[in-house]
Formats: sequence, C-alpha cells, structure tokens
Amino acid sequence: MKAQNAVPDGGWGWVIVFGSFLLHVAMDGFVYPLGVVSEALVTEFASTTTISALMLALLTGITLGVGPLASALTTRFGCRLTVISGAFLAALGSFLSAFASSMWMITFFVGVLIGVGCGLIYCPAVLIVTIYFEKKRSLATGMMACGAGVGTILFGPIDDFVVRTYGWRCFFFMFSILFIACSLVGVTFRSFEKKQLKDVESDEFLRESPEVKSIEESQQNNKDLLKSSTFLLYLISFLMTCIGYNSPIYFLPKRAQEALGLTSSDAAWIVSIYGMSNTIGRFVLGWIGDKEFTFLPSDIGKDKPRNRLFLYISCLTLCGFLCIGVGFFQSFFTLCIFAGIFGFLLAAAVSLVSVILVDLVGIEKIGSAFGIVLVAQAIGTLIGPPIAGWLSDLSGDSLWSFVFSGLNLTFSGVILLLRFAKSKPFIYK
Repeated sequence: MKAQNAVPDGGWGWVIVFGSFLLHVAMDGFVYPLGVVSEALVTEFASTTTISALMLALLTGITLGVGPLASALTTRFGCRLTVISGAFLAALGSFLSAFASSMWMITFFVGVLIGVGCGLIYCPAVLIVTIYFEKKRSLATGMMACGAGVGTILFGPIDDFVVRTYGWRCFFFMFSILFIACSLVGVTFRSFEKKQLKDVESDEFLRESPEVKSIEESQQNNKDLLKSSTFLLYLISFLMTCIGYNSPIYFLPKRAQEALGLTSSDAAWIVSIYGMSNTIGRFVLGWIGDKEFTFLPSDIGKDKPRNRLFLYISCLTLCGFLCIGVGFFQSFFTLCIFAGIFGFLLAAAVSLVSVILVDLVGIEKIGSAFGIVLVAQAIGTLIGPPIAGWLSDLSGDSLWSFVFSGLNLTFSGVILLLRFAKSKPFIYK
C-alpha cells in the first residue's frame, strides 16, 4: 500500500470537518462576542476596561500559547482524548466563572482555565482535518475555519439576550453546557492510522511524510529563519497585526453604547455583521489570492505570490485606516458599515497568512516558520487588548483604543510594502 493512498480524503473525514466546524463555532462564539458581556461585568464589579481587556488577552494568548503542549498531548494520546480533556477544562472554567465574586476571579477562570481548555481543543481540531485530507485539504480546512465567523454571527445576539434577560452568570452556565457538548464532538474524532496504515512500512511512511521532521532539522530551520531579514521583517509585521487584531471587535460594543448611545442589542448586531463579513472575506480573499491579476501587465499579473502579498498588505493597511478613522462613524448604520468592511478586510490576516508564509520561506521550512509565527501571535494577542483598554481608561474614550489598533495594523502593512515594493518577496524560489 502506498502511504499517500492511506489518506481517506472524504468519507468519515467530512464528519470530522463538520465536528471541527462546530468546535470553532463554540470557541469563537465565546471569544469574539465577549465584549458584549464585559460591560455587564465591569458594571457588576466596579472594575475597569483594562482588567476586562486583560481577560480577553489571557484567553486568546493562552489558547495560542499552549499550542506546543496541545501538540505533544495530541501526539501522545490522540486527537479524541485531547479534545475531550480540553472541553471539560473549558466547561469547568465557565462553570466556576458563574460563581465568581470578583473580576479577578473571572479573569483567571476565563483567561487561564478556558484559555488552556480552548487551546487543547483548537490544535487537534485543526490537525485531524489535515490528517484526514490531502487532495481536498484546502477545501476542508476552509470549511472548518468558517465556524469562527458563524460563531460570532450566531452568538452575538444570543449572548446579549441571555445577559440582558437572565444575567451574566447564566451566560457562563450556558457556555459550560456548550463546552460539555464539545466533548461529545470530540468522541467522533476517531483515528484511522492504526487501522488503515497497518500495511504501510512505517519507516517508508516517515521518510515520505513532510509533516515528520527530526528535532535537529527543526532547530536548524529555526536558526536559518531567525537569521533571515525577510522572515524577521514579516514576523515583526505579523506581531503588529496581532497587537491590533482583537481589540477593535472587543471594544466595538463599548464604542456603540458609550460614544453613540446605542443599545446593547444594537451593539450585538454590529458584532454579528462583523462576523458575517469576516466569514465571507475568508472565502473571497482566499479565492482571489489564488488568481492571476489579468488586468495587470502579464509579467506582473501572473506573479501570484507577489499579487497575494500585496493583497494582504492592502487589506491590513485599509483596516488600519478604518480603525484610525472610526470617529467618523457616528450612527448605527455607519458603524454597521464599519464592521462589515473591517471584518471583510481583516479576514486577510487569516486566509492569506499560511499561503504567504509558504511563498516566503518555502514548503521545506513551513512547519518551523508557522511555529514561530504562532509564538508571535500569542505575544501580540496578550499585549494588545490590555494596552488598548488602558488607553480607553486613561482618556475616558474608547476612540483611542481603535487608534492604537489602527496604527499597528497600518504599520504592519506599510513596513512590508516598503520592503517588497521593488524586490522579489521570497527567501526561496
């Protein structure tokens, strides 16, 4: 049996894709509309925006930061047990949050317990889709990733209704049940390796598999990448992107209610519009990134790597300008326009990143490069929201949180533009 023929590329794999999609719905349905709930928490405990932003930063940063641990557990115990363990830990964190008596307790339960739990869910949920698919891997992962947008769309209004009608404690009870349901999804993540690869000579399979690398090779790849000025510049740019990525959507409800006098329901619908446009953007921008730009001269238009890099740069820069100019959006209708355009363009930071990394470093080093990028993503999501929250508290206006995020997004695009405007955007051909 050939090793490459052992990959199902369908069958039960589509059940896996749907299950991973549902996990993304639950996780991102908790994370991105969290700003809808944070105002109630700040009021309840007479807390500050800085502390509530720290809660988001810990949640997103730890979710990403436990990636190496989640990967090791997945390798040792399999995707099914890792997801189930993460789901129970996240459910415990949400359940304990419902009984919290201070903002610091909620920050710990949400940021640390739910953060680690979601991290243990996220890694195997992505990994198992790549294991079950080869020829249709891009399609499968794209379908899975749309769960994030669906979760934001769906849970924005639901979270607002639950908090307004039953209180924030009921919100945490609701998600403790949903996280338990995630463990049931994890049960479907059965492994096929032992059953279907038993006739494959393991040494041959390991040699042929691009995912399997020695520790020495990974370490050498890391050294080579960190010596490359091109990769380091991209890494700095991506770090700035992550610093500015989460804060705008987190502070959007606060902006809508405090600056414009809108209701919490209005704010929740604005968040849902962001989620809807972000989901569409992931499909559309990913599709455009694989196309030739026929409206340009042939020597430029057929250069797909350069085209998608400039598409990525353009989207980030425009996102930055939108955030800096958020003060011009002064009504429910215009803020919906802001959320729609911003969500669509910001999708480039998800749909194009891994493809551009391959263009920049080559397929041989993509595993090492992606690991380093995840560290930068964790750092950016940890420090961005607290700084944005501190600026909001200091000035008494959430406008400066958006300006801070916008400057980071703008410069993340500009520094890449200055570097690659005239030179080939590759480390390796």
